[in-house]
Amino acid sequence: MGPGELVKSFGYDYIVTGENLILGNFDSEAEVVAKWMDSPGHRANILNERFVEIGVAIVKGTYQGQSVWIGVQEFGLPFSACEQPDPDLKIQIDANKTILDQLAFQIESKKREIDSANKNSSYYNELVDEYNQLVNQYNPIAQNTKGFISQYNLEVNIFNNCVASTQ
Repeated sequence: MGPGELVKSFGYDYIVTGENLILGNFDSEAEVVAKWMDSPGHRANILNERFVEIGVAIVKGTYQGQSVWIGVQEFGLPFSACEQPDPDLKIQIDANKTILDQLAFQIESKKREIDSANKNSSYYNELVDEYNQLVNQYNPIAQNTKGFISQYNLEVNIFNNCVASTQ
């Protein structure tokens, strides 16, 4: 199990994670930390500014019949470090899309009725009025949805830039 899988198994949602492990015979916890700092990869994790949270465990235990130190450091940048797009905005966009799809279907059906009607009849004029009413319902919802989509895309870009700047 890798560090990402390990922290996920504990319910930690992250953007980036790292791990330092150590196993050996050391005189003290201080020596364990010194060994981590002497290792370029371990030192890079310890000093990496993108990691804002850490979990550490060091125990003296028995491994293959020997008394040894076992240590782990789990580093992370939580998912919550980057502001996420407003989920209500996405719900509104999806709801509006459903309404717009229904109206578009009705508008297209009405257009077919108009195209097949006698242009000199009063029924034709009624159909045109009904068509215009549908279009008048559709247009403001489409305009609002366009604004919601622009706002949502902006929020997604802000989130993506935050994630990208931490890697």
